[in-house]
Amino acid sequence: MFVPLEKLDRILPDVDKRNWVYPQKISGRFTRGRTVLGYVLIAILVAIPLIRINGLPLILFDVPGRRFVLFGQVYWPHDVWLLFFLLFAFFVGILFVTALWGRVWCGYTCPQTVFLHNVVLKVEQWLEGNRNQQMRLDQAPWTWKKLSLKITKHLIFIALSSLLAHVFLSYFMDVRRLTYAILHPSWEYKAPIIFATFMTVAIYTDLVLLREQFCNYICPYARFQSALLDRESLIVGYDANRGEPRAKMAQRKKEGDENFGDCIDCTKCVVVCPQGIDIRNGLQLECIHCARCIDACDSVMDGIGKPRGLIRYASERELEDGAPAHPIRPRTVIYGLLMLASLTTFIVLAVNRPMIEVALLRPAGAVWQPLSDREIANHFRLKLINKDAEPVHLQLILRSDQPLRLIAPVNPLPVDAGAERATEIFVVGPAELHGTIPFTIEIRNKETGEAHTINGDAIFPDDRP
Repeated sequence: MFVPLEKLDRILPDVDKRNWVYPQKISGRFTRGRTVLGYVLIAILVAIPLIRINGLPLILFDVPGRRFVLFGQVYWPHDVWLLFFLLFAFFVGILFVTALWGRVWCGYTCPQTVFLHNVVLKVEQWLEGNRNQQMRLDQAPWTWKKLSLKITKHLIFIALSSLLAHVFLSYFMDVRRLTYAILHPSWEYKAPIIFATFMTVAIYTDLVLLREQFCNYICPYARFQSALLDRESLIVGYDANRGEPRAKMAQRKKEGDENFGDCIDCTKCVVVCPQGIDIRNGLQLECIHCARCIDACDSVMDGIGKPRGLIRYASERELEDGAPAHPIRPRTVIYGLLMLASLTTFIVLAVNRPMIEVALLRPAGAVWQPLSDREIANHFRLKLINKDAEPVHLQLILRSDQPLRLIAPVNPLPVDAGAERATEIFVVGPAELHGTIPFTIEIRNKETGEAHTINGDAIFPDDRP
């Protein structure tokens, strides 16, 4: 059914043409710090797949190989329970950081913010000029010069998106193998090709087309941040008690500066905002706490001889009542202790994690069986899990105070990296033995000499036919 536009406007009053944001270039202590940090984070992101420990990448999510490499240690599907502690520490860490410092993740370390502010916006400023020049260019009629400039810009963005997609791919595919696949393209690597293509499109769409819309409408963190913040959390806020009533310089000269607050309504805090909001309207979902408005306002305050801090990092309580924030409070203490406990548990368990796991089981059926008139055999199933990054050969050695011997179809037993293998074994002893006879099976890694043991009991009946 046809719906008239005026009726659609009443149904969806907030749906309107997108207002493209042109953040003005700004300089200041927070902007400089964020820029340096951004380039350091980009360097770390690129360097991590290149760093190797024990011959393995520093971090690798090897999905086809069903393994996760972290700091030279390999974790297999059997270790999923162990990684729970690391993921829980990361999740609680987000709660802890947000409760203390607000959306510092969004403003300083989020990949979206880092690449948008330090790469995409800088490329645009290099090609198209400052805020006013970009606005005039977009509003100007299409010419060959404008078309060539736009095509050049987007080709650069596509190339950068593809480069970033391959950096991201190197976290899922060993960089050596990835380099070979790039230099020798073939359909054998169809999965990485499809993945890299998809990521290139996704990154281009995010950083070039969506930009601040991703933070405003897609990112879940912005949606539940209000539940993580309290009146003591550090936020970027406008001091209305000091700034209001606001007035422009012309009005101040006419009516007297003493009749107004410190805000001269220059809107510089608005034009530098990459989210296109006015921080003077209070805490908003769109604000990523990047502090560009702080640098802009401080530069204005310096110019008119007013003290800095009209817009600053402060808690909501400090902005309203002037009371200092209290970083140590029940919420932050609980979050901090939970994060520390979970991270400590992961480290302790990871350091003491056995590389060979052994289980000794009795299969269903008879507990014992005569092997001959003079010997009794106990049947067991031995399960072995190799958590090492290399295949191993495990020598099985039976130790007991009684004259028992071990029969195994394969000994030493080869077990591939990350593999689980089961083998049937028999513990055999003389028929004159009676009762339960304890024994130990030593599993020795022939490559490293490392030994693991497991205890069992062989049963020799008192009455036999």
